[in-house]
Amino acid sequence: MTSTWESLKTMEVAGCCCGKMGLRQGTAAVSALVVGMGVLAYLSGELLLSVIYCLLGGFGLYASLARDPQSLKIFMGAVVALVVVKVVVLLYYVVVQHALVAKMAEVRCAGLRHEQECLQWMQQTFGGKLALIFFGITALIVLCNGFMVLLAYNLKQVVEAGGNGDEMMTPGQYKKEHGHAGEPIVVKEGA
Repeated sequence: MTSTWESLKTMEVAGCCCGKMGLRQGTAAVSALVVGMGVLAYLSGELLLSVIYCLLGGFGLYASLARDPQSLKIFMGAVVALVVVKVVVLLYYVVVQHALVAKMAEVRCAGLRHEQECLQWMQQTFGGKLALIFFGITALIVLCNGFMVLLAYNLKQVVEAGGNGDEMMTPGQYKKEHGHAGEPIVVKEGA
């Protein structure tokens, strides 16, 4: 039985945007989108989030354009760390919001003739929807950042095999055609 990590390591992509970009351009494009998210965060007044996104996206741009496997590895680690932090913050927000809804329900329903029904309605209306929103946002964050990590991981594999990321090949295809570390495969006749 293979682990989840082993299964994820075998996922290969040749490019991005329906085959219009190679791995290098796709990783750079996604990193540029992260920088754009940083600019939007700045415009909405979120300075810390803006700095984090701009630094992460800028480093992703550098790593993809420089084709440096070590930088790509650091970039992937930073993306995964950011996902973990986002999920923890969202979970904390849900817990705090749930406590606030409970407190608000007590205050709003206190002294009413049908206090229990009011409390139950408040919890169902505000508590249930909040959990659904949390899981939707978390799924979206994991999917988007997972795609970014997948692109960077495949680019890293191609670069380590001697490619440049513009070949429009998966790491497996590149290694099969060019051999490991960019050395062409020599096929002996009669073998």
